[in-house]
Amino acid sequence: EGARLCHTLGSYCSSCIRLLGKCISCIERTTGKCCFNSVLARIVNEQGRNQVGRGWGDPRSPDCSGFTLAQLQALERVTRAKLAAARRRLKQRALPGALILCADTTVAVGRRILGKPQDAAEATQMIGALAGRSHRVLTAVAVSAGRRTLFALSVSHVQVAAMSAREVEAYVASGECFGKAGAYGIQGRFGAFVARIEGS
Repeated sequence: EGARLCHTLGSYCSSCIRLLGKCISCIERTTGKCCFNSVLARIVNEQGRNQVGRGWGDPRSPDCSGFTLAQLQALERVTRAKLAAARRRLKQRALPGALILCADTTVAVGRRILGKPQDAAEATQMIGALAGRSHRVLTAVAVSAGRRTLFALSVSHVQVAAMSAREVEAYVASGECFGKAGAYGIQGRFGAFVARIEGS
């Protein structure tokens, strides 16, 4: 637990005083959890399950099974595609071998994934969904060094302050929302509405 390797599902009454077959008083509760061999494995499971719509079971019978190959590939595909494209460009330009770093960011509100808005109406809807609540920002990172490739997933929790309709409208009108997952970039104007960040 101290190493943050476990995902807790909740607790249930595992021992109780019974009267006529009915539990009338719980005397012991047991916590159901799924534990992994690394913090990264726990994060990938937590965030990945949300993305593919997969649950954890219940505290009494947790589902701690791993992802299928197809599910893992779905989490990594965009970043790995960027890495492959960068390698091709390096080769086409006959440039010397170099370290390649690629990343792709996804914004998640609950189980809803927010991509890049197609127009002002969609951007307004996305910012409205983020305002006044917390959401997750998942950044998949791939590093290539010669034949070796390393992949990692970084997860941050971002709390956005409440925003008036006029503030949302003004932000969208600035055009900063386009080309960005979740319709915002924290390093720009939207940073003024960020109340708290937990993570990298």
